[in-house]
Amino acid sequence: MYYIKNSLFSFCYVIFSSVIAFGISLLKSENWIKIILLTINLLLFLVINFVLFNHHGIEGAKTMFANDLQRKEIIRTGKDLPLKEAEEYKVFKGFLMGVIVCAPLIIMLLIQSLIWIIGGEDASRIVGGIGVGLYFNFFAYFSFKDYLSIGSYYLSLFLVPLVSAFCGIGYIYGGNKVISEKERIRKKQKEIYGE
Repeated sequence: MYYIKNSLFSFCYVIFSSVIAFGISLLKSENWIKIILLTINLLLFLVINFVLFNHHGIEGAKTMFANDLQRKEIIRTGKDLPLKEAEEYKVFKGFLMGVIVCAPLIIMLLIQSLIWIIGGEDASRIVGGIGVGLYFNFFAYFSFKDYLSIGSYYLSLFLVPLVSAFCGIGYIYGGNKVISEKERIRKKQKEIYGE
């Protein structure tokens, strides 16, 4: 539940970003202008996810240190204190939440595959176009204009590691900021107070 909760804003931003991409695809201008605008839209999506997951990393590292203090208190007093273990900073969590952000795309492509196998090529193209256009708006213009063949929708899956990497790196960057700050404070305290 923690992963879905932290990915919720990204889901909402995907819908917002896809509306922008759909609007760009309806512009009456040259294709290269549309491609540039769609690329900027995709980059904005990636940057916003980086910043968002940077914040999640900061919060996760703070929770980790708060839980460490709670654990010391549990050992010292023997009291049973609540810990927020699911919210603690772990390196893999940012990447996992990045994959969760892309989960609806993967589900839409699976549905598209099933429809294609059953024999509904046109319906399959519509479902694939919605999934690809919704999640990775760079492809939105091409999917609506039938430039991609049915199997080409799976080319959008190369962006799943890209989104996961942006989310994961942002999460690690935020967590490492808090960890390095904590280490700097410990060194300063050691200089002032000794062991």
